[in-house]
Amino acid sequence: MCELRMKPLSFSSRTARSISRTAAAGSCGANAARPAKRPGWRSMIPARKSFASAAMRTAVSASNICTPGEVSERTCMSTPLASMSARRSSVMSSSALRSRMRSPREPVNERHRARSGLFQVLRPSAPIASICAGVANASSVAMRRQATFAGATGASPASATRVPSASEPAASASFRNVRRSPPIALPFTNGPRGTDSAQNSLAVSTTRLLRLRLFCGSPGYDAKHAPHPHTPPHERFPAEPWTARGSASGDRSRGRIQLTVTTLESRRGFMGRCMPAARIAATALLALCAAGHPAGYASDRGRIRPAPAFTAAELGALPRDGWITNGGNLYNQRYSPLAQIDRENVKDLKAVWRTSLRGSGMSPRSGNQAQPIVYDGVIYIMTGENDAFAVDVETGEILWEYRANIDPEVARPCCSWVGRGLAIGDGKVFAGQLDAKLVALDQRTGKVVWSIQAEDPKAGYAIASAPLYYDGLLITGFAGSDLGTRGRVKAYDAKTGRLRWTFYTVPGPGEFGHETWPQDSDVWKYGGAAVWQTPAVDPELGLIYFSTANPGPVLNGAVRPGDNLFSVSIVAIEAKTGKYRWHFQQVHHDIWDYDSANPVILFDAPYDGRMRKGIAQAGKTGWVYILDRVTGEPLIGIEERPVPQEPRQATAPTQPFPIGDAIVPQEIDIPPEGFELVNQGRIFTPFADEPVIWKPLAAVNWPPSSYDPETNHMFICATDAMWGAAGGDPDYPIEPGALYSGSVVHRIAAPRRGIFAVVDLKTNRLVWRQQWVDTCYSGSVVTAGGLVFVGRNDGRLTALDKSNGRKLWEFQTDGGVNAPASVFEHKGKQYVTVLAGGTALAGSKRSDGLWLFSLDGRIESLPRGSADPAGQQPPRESPPTERDTVAGAQKPGAAAAAGGAATPARAPDPARGKEIYTTTCIVCHGETGKGGTHGGAPLTPSLTHDSVIAVVTRGRNDMPAFGSAFSPEDLQDLAAYVLELARK
Repeated sequence: MCELRMKPLSFSSRTARSISRTAAAGSCGANAARPAKRPGWRSMIPARKSFASAAMRTAVSASNICTPGEVSERTCMSTPLASMSARRSSVMSSSALRSRMRSPREPVNERHRARSGLFQVLRPSAPIASICAGVANASSVAMRRQATFAGATGASPASATRVPSASEPAASASFRNVRRSPPIALPFTNGPRGTDSAQNSLAVSTTRLLRLRLFCGSPGYDAKHAPHPHTPPHERFPAEPWTARGSASGDRSRGRIQLTVTTLESRRGFMGRCMPAARIAATALLALCAAGHPAGYASDRGRIRPAPAFTAAELGALPRDGWITNGGNLYNQRYSPLAQIDRENVKDLKAVWRTSLRGSGMSPRSGNQAQPIVYDGVIYIMTGENDAFAVDVETGEILWEYRANIDPEVARPCCSWVGRGLAIGDGKVFAGQLDAKLVALDQRTGKVVWSIQAEDPKAGYAIASAPLYYDGLLITGFAGSDLGTRGRVKAYDAKTGRLRWTFYTVPGPGEFGHETWPQDSDVWKYGGAAVWQTPAVDPELGLIYFSTANPGPVLNGAVRPGDNLFSVSIVAIEAKTGKYRWHFQQVHHDIWDYDSANPVILFDAPYDGRMRKGIAQAGKTGWVYILDRVTGEPLIGIEERPVPQEPRQATAPTQPFPIGDAIVPQEIDIPPEGFELVNQGRIFTPFADEPVIWKPLAAVNWPPSSYDPETNHMFICATDAMWGAAGGDPDYPIEPGALYSGSVVHRIAAPRRGIFAVVDLKTNRLVWRQQWVDTCYSGSVVTAGGLVFVGRNDGRLTALDKSNGRKLWEFQTDGGVNAPASVFEHKGKQYVTVLAGGTALAGSKRSDGLWLFSLDGRIESLPRGSADPAGQQPPRESPPTERDTVAGAQKPGAAAAAGGAATPARAPDPARGKEIYTTTCIVCHGETGKGGTHGGAPLTPSLTHDSVIAVVTRGRNDMPAFGSAFSPEDLQDLAAYVLELARK
């Protein structure tokens, strides 16, 4: 069966008007009317028995084009449409027509602005499909509906677009009322692919019936005909069902199908808004079904040009016509030298398309944090599920996809399921996965070339960063410090996956640094010092640089006296051999979870009158550490100062204090209720049996910083927050369990604020900084156009003036923008692309949207609130009470009033709830529900089913809302398991 579902369609009224003039000028139709006098949908509604001739630019997509026997939506291949053109006459070439369609001159009525280009907002845009219709009167139409479909057998998109000659027969279309009906499945024939044999030739002249529903002009309906959550009720329009009948014929082996639409019917008659789009859709879908073969993948191989084995010079250059490595270049600078988009015109930036990554990354556990890789007109992106996609820059069409299918029973990432990006080189796309696999994909097809099990995921190992392609090697670090792993960086042969070298970030017996660990225990084997980010490279020095995470067990120094090298350190090793060169430890004997998760940045700047090779790393301490990358010595002073001591935690007597400005406050000015301050809650305040609170909490986390070589300024995303802990168990087991801690985190019911700051690396002083009402949890990219692009948890991508932080532009997407954007040039135009997928630890809304922006984009910003993480839940009748918490109770039935999900008909499934809890909740609430490393509230027997649902849906204190991420069934299952866990 070929199961087709029509997605929402829309088109710009200003485009319609412009094209109407084009059609009239080209004598397209006997009754080509003049343009409508006012913009909006009325310009597309016939007046007095005549309808304006129009060549409509629109986007059409069919999902689930299935091979015989594949009838499940989950298993069907979703195939974008090939280019298609249909014209009544050949007066104007299709390229000229497209050119006119890309150059609208008319303004759009403000009321209808958000509806323009809606389809691209909800689904990926396919190549332009155009149609020119001359309408003679209100009851009948005489027109040609010819379309050439290519792509089923490898034809290129260019060959798919043609204009029928005047001698080809015309078809007729009539409009009459029919009953509303849902989409239906269509049977089709399909044989093996080949060249000229009879069984490979598809020749049909039978009439095929296709019923489709179109939802035109409204963002109020999603792909499954349900209200889209971000749309207010007054913006939702009803559906208009259409029925199309037609015939198709052609030779599939030659990649061409020709069809004729004979009948087009609507319940509402010709007055429907969807008439032009319905004709296009009918033509497209009948062609796809007639083709009888999943299209796209064969032809996409011709579209993708494999990347070379990049040289060090290519990888180290500033990115212009692509973004070929994770940090923009080998130095992790995330700087674009492009200036076409600048301070003056950024206000005109709009979306070109929004591509749906087919639901990937929308799980509540997902952290969609990947920076897009761009090469030769193709964007390569990873989601939080570690799925990879290749997307056409010009159309937003998905060219191929790779599904990681990670088993949640195997993968054990400590801090949500993150996807932080890909690498490309030598015709391959490389992915590191949370199940500790390293995978090389064919860049043309997405098929696996080689795959290795790099480490044991059941032991806590995961790859939580984009691998680095350099000099024929694939280099990656491994996460897992909170799970009792021994940190390491490995290099593999990029062609074969063969291991070339390993560097352990916790040295073993006989290695330099082992003396900083206890000599009478095996705690070093589980000593942490994971690597969370992609390393940087200086090809001239032949060195790789990275920073490391906390020692293990985290927050418990009692069992590991000593400095615990190379934890919380900046490390340099040789690229060819992995041999140690130097290190600088930022925190000695860390007990505060001050791991260095932010990527290091390499730069050159003048110090004392001469140019120096520098390296900078912004730490969770709130300081920037600036070193000479040749020697590891500070370029600006870093002083060792005495700090308060706690013998039960074996604290270090001194800690490094960089000379310069801290990005965030490092002490607590006013204590929160219920706590007395020790040492004014300053940084490095130790703790033991009694809870102690301090600042900062993870001041600068993983979101990558950016660097401007013009000014030597570093742009840093940070958060001002406090937290605390009690513990330091000296009898804590050396061998790790589910979590490797030995202390209990105390989260504080106090506001957190985002800080976006700029530091001059020549002086380590603040240039400017600003606070946000929400936490800052997105990487940035800075450009020569005077801009810095940075995302927000609420779904906005913003552009700030890099000189002063003034906001110049913002665009509301439908998911949290927690990934850094990429900036590149394609065919002379500058683009910005970003994944707006949200991330679990920021509490932002998950989505599957990849967005592309340019100065000639046409899609307007979505309404504010479109990325509300709580979803479209009913408002509370009253404010939440103290008992309306995870540790409290609530009367039965109160969940609905509190914005919880409605109870599904089926019984809750605790086993399914355990899977959700394990992949989403365990990092905060712990395996037993008594609290995890991130300080979630203990689960108590006083919980009720409804109270759990209410808090999970809307969040509480610093617990994020998950209402938009869980289905009602998910919430019921999770609540059932939480109650089981709480009562054990």
